[in-house]
Amino acid sequence: MAPLTVAALDAFRFASSVRLLVRRGEHALPPHGAGHAIHVTAVSRLPLERARAIADALQPLHDAASGHYLYPPETMHLTIRNLDGLGADALARAAELLRQTPAFEVELRGLNVSAETVFAQALPIGPSLSSLRRRLDDAAGGSGRPRGRLAAQVAHVNLIRFDGRVGVALLKAVALRRSIALGRLPVTDVEIVETDRLLSTAGTRTLERIALAAG
Repeated sequence: MAPLTVAALDAFRFASSVRLLVRRGEHALPPHGAGHAIHVTAVSRLPLERARAIADALQPLHDAASGHYLYPPETMHLTIRNLDGLGADALARAAELLRQTPAFEVELRGLNVSAETVFAQALPIGPSLSSLRRRLDDAAGGSGRPRGRLAAQVAHVNLIRFDGRVGVALLKAVALRRSIALGRLPVTDVEIVETDRLLSTAGTRTLERIALAAG
């Protein structure tokens, strides 16, 4: 991981932590479950055995996260790109592009916080993920929010979504694990799903499952 990326991720974590402590407000889970599948996105699910191993490795974090929503292993995923608002033709172009994309790897290393979640940083090995995202942006006709440099370089796997107040103990527990090594993750298939904000089992429908091309 480049020093610039390390420094930027640490700065992001620090700024997010400060905002969470200053805000001191109550978080609430977004609507989820049946009837709330209002988003379309491309995701790669973690293999269940791997997701369970990560959950076990982070068990000490759970005490500090009491009361918050812990993503069940079967819903842990790497977000490739949000596809909200795309018409049928653009979705078909995105699916075809994915079918032509070689499988790739990311490295899961370090925990971080956003305004809503604790997540594992997914650091691309090589340019494959950022290149795929650029090509998906082109296939989508430039729709969606513009990505900053850091967002283009780093993906994430959400582990905890805040529900209630975020305490100092949880932020300290995350900081202690800012460099934790969680191993490499091969990305060999991608699902295009209709889903809620949590990718909950009840609120998610797979539209298409796509095997990436052999490397």
